[in-house]
Amino acid sequence: MPTDHTQDSFNKQELEDFRAMQEEMLSLSQEYSRTRRSVWADETRSLAESWAAFSRDWQGGLETMTARAGDSFAQVAAQGQEAGNLLSQSWGKSLTDLSGGVEEWGEQFLQTLGKVASAWMGAMGGSGSGGGSGGGWSTLLARPWTSAAGSTRGAWWKPTMGW
Repeated sequence: MPTDHTQDSFNKQELEDFRAMQEEMLSLSQEYSRTRRSVWADETRSLAESWAAFSRDWQGGLETMTARAGDSFAQVAAQGQEAGNLLSQSWGKSLTDLSGGVEEWGEQFLQTLGKVASAWMGAMGGSGSGGGSGGGWSTLLARPWTSAAGSTRGAWWKPTMGW
């Protein structure tokens, strides 16, 4: 069989062209990979720097907010303490005034009871000490109470001693 040299040379040329294209494509692919890797490294570095700047800003803002919150809390605590002191003083004064008023009222009440007891003792013919001939308090309690008309019904307010 005769070999066709034209065919062989054509196939060799195609093969060489194909290999040349493959080498060119490989070279382009490698160049693209290097360029892409460089861009990727720059993007990664940029992201890391941005994240670091964000973290610094965040930390600074957090420290500022913490300081402001601490100052506000201190002010609120001081105002609360001052209000508590004022309330305590107010309550103390009110209770002192109230207890003084109660003591005065109690003293007046006891004086009034003493006057009433003296008047009753005198009205019953006692000596005022409860030991006289009239029998003292027990006589007062033993006597029925009567109204001005002489009825004992519903007339608790007037003793029978002629008042």
